[in-house]
This record gives sequence, C-alpha cells and structure tokens, in this order.
Amino acid sequence: MSMLAAYVLLWGIGTSANAVKSWSHIDRDCELVVHERPPKPGSQGVFSSPGYPAPFPDRKFCVRHLFRAPEDHLVQLVLINVDLDASFQRPALVGCLSVFTRLAGPARAQLTRRPDTVVCDNATSARRAWYSSSPLLAVEFAADGNAGRRAGFAGLYRFVNRALFVTRGQRLPGPNCQLLLMSEDRLSGHIFSEGFPAASPVRDCSYTLYGSRRQRVVLSVRQLALQPADSTCLHGSRLTVHDGVNERSQAIGSLCQTDRRLELVSSGPFLHVTSHVADASQSDEVMGFMLQYRFEADPVKHSVPEEFVG
Repeated sequence: MSMLAAYVLLWGIGTSANAVKSWSHIDRDCELVVHERPPKPGSQGVFSSPGYPAPFPDRKFCVRHLFRAPEDHLVQLVLINVDLDASFQRPALVGCLSVFTRLAGPARAQLTRRPDTVVCDNATSARRAWYSSSPLLAVEFAADGNAGRRAGFAGLYRFVNRALFVTRGQRLPGPNCQLLLMSEDRLSGHIFSEGFPAASPVRDCSYTLYGSRRQRVVLSVRQLALQPADSTCLHGSRLTVHDGVNERSQAIGSLCQTDRRLELVSSGPFLHVTSHVADASQSDEVMGFMLQYRFEADPVKHSVPEEFVG
C-alpha cells in the first residue's frame, strides 16, 4: 500500500469528522461530504472518491465535497492522484471531476452553473493547486457505472488565511489602485494582484517602491500568470517594471507569463511597477502575480526626484 493510500485510510478518507448529507443537484442526487476543518489546525485534510485506493463502485453514483473555511480564509486544493476514464466524452461531465472555485452566496444555487475547472485525468491536474475566491470551494464527481477498474481520485486541502495575500502599503488617491511602498515602513514584503491566488480578473494597478538615498530595490517575480496577446509580452495584459518613480522612467522588464523566478534590480532607490489589462472583459481565469521585494544598501548616494522632496 502506498503512503498516500495509507494516509487516506488513516484519516477515514477525510470524512470522519465531517457531516454527510443528501443534496439534490439538477437531475441527480449527490451524497454531500462537508469539510469544515482539517484534522488539526495548520495541517492538511484528505478527500477522495469512495473506497480509494480500491476501484470505486461499478454503479451510478454522485458525490460532492464541499469545503467550508472560516470567514477570513480561502480554500487551497491539491489533487494528488487522478485515475479516471478520459478515453471518451460523456454527457453532463460524467466521469470527470468538476471543481467550483468561485462560489459566492448560497453554494447550492452556485453549483447549478458550469464548473470553473474540469479534470478528467492526471495530466490536467499535474499536482497544481486551486484556490477559492471565497471561503467556499466544491468538488463534484458523478459516475455512470462504466468506469472499469479505476481507483478514482485523492487530494489534499487546507484553509489559508486571506491576510497572507494582501499587499501592505499606502494607498494613493486616484481612479486606479495605486500603492506606495516605502523602506521606512518595511524593508521587504510582497506585492499581490487583487484576488491572488484565486483565478480572478486582474486590474490596472501601479506600485511605487521608495527607498532612501543609499538604497536600491531588488524585485523578484515569484508567480506570474496573465493573458498575453503574444510571446513578446509587449501586447495584451502584462506587468511592466520601470527603473524610477513612474511610468516615464526607463522600462527594464515587460512580463506576462513565466514559470521561472526572475530578479530585477533598480539603479537607484526607486522602482515603479504597473499591471496593465488589455481587455477587462477577457481578464478572467488567471492567477495574476506575486512579487517579492526588498530594499538593500547601496554604496552610492542617489538624488531624490522633486515630487518626493519636502
């Protein structure tokens, strides 16, 4: 028996401390498993198809896992193994996992719409993490009795404090979101797009990093997923980094999509970062970005622009 299988069995397939109910959904009845708390604070909970890792029942059935985090938290979901029959298309998403990450208001009403993500095999999940946009997240699976000897699915979940993804800075007046991040307030921190890490629309925003005369700024790109129009990142939605206090300063980076950790360094005590959305109506289903910054000592004493003096 694998370690994951043993872990799933040890925790009773993630249902021992959770309520199980019956919930009618469209034209089928679904067994409802409610996950309201992990086994212990700070740890991960487990969920799976019935009987995992043994093949799930060779009959028609439906199961829905509803994850309900505390009000100030989000749900993180990771699929560890998916063994489903994705060899042919079935109606009404039968035989695949339906993931609902954007639930707002009564979950029951929201689950009658199209799911946000559909997973039919291990390749489409690839151990990636999904995050909810609210304290609720749901996973639904319906079988039609033609699954063969499939093990089903297993995954982990945890509740993450929403405050971990808030950019700490001074909000400036203006129509768009503008933040000033000063070294006198903190020497390091993070910049998040609004809604990160859940898939959500990205807004036009600007972030000015302001250091002292003998400092420079180091900016690291930790995660970045926007909607580029092409591979150059010069068109479409993008993140632009300027070596100075505003957009008139020299651009030293134009980014839209990367799985690598990039690092940009200012020539003086300032960096200006802008997020630009080419088409707000199409800016959806993207994770956005997470940047990390720090102010470090620079032996050169730099001048300060007039707008920052006084």
